[in-house]
Amino acid sequence: MYGKKRSFKMTRLLEPATVGSTTIKIESENVDLVAGDLIGLAATDFVYDTGEMHTVVSFDAASGVLTLETPLENYHWGAAVSTAEKYNGIDMRGEVVSLSRNIKVIGERIDDWGCQILTSDIMEMDGSFREGKTSMDSVEVNYGG
Repeated sequence: MYGKKRSFKMTRLLEPATVGSTTIKIESENVDLVAGDLIGLAATDFVYDTGEMHTVVSFDAASGVLTLETPLENYHWGAAVSTAEKYNGIDMRGEVVSLSRNIKVIGERIDDWGCQILTSDIMEMDGSFREGKTSMDSVEVNYGG
């Protein structure tokens, strides 16, 4: 997988996803999900809290079929084509987003070292001390740390 783009921002459901189902069908262009990835399905109902998170078991990019570890708890609306022409540019199909990795840092495979992420403290010229801090969320690091 080294050097291959493995992320996406958002995609849409290509057909309705029903309660209890463990498979959904999504637009698969520029999507590369792998087993263990976490995805989010946005609510497509008047009930605002019907969005859900699921772990990917498998993804077939050719068909767009995504298999989930646990069954869906809510209905999510999808369609084969966008609704934008009918609703003033708004695509009403359910959104699917990657929650596992928004940013991916890949170190080079040289001498088995990879990349290094360094956070340090520093003393300024005036004698004051600046404390280092690293905070990362939704970041995947390969060949480094």
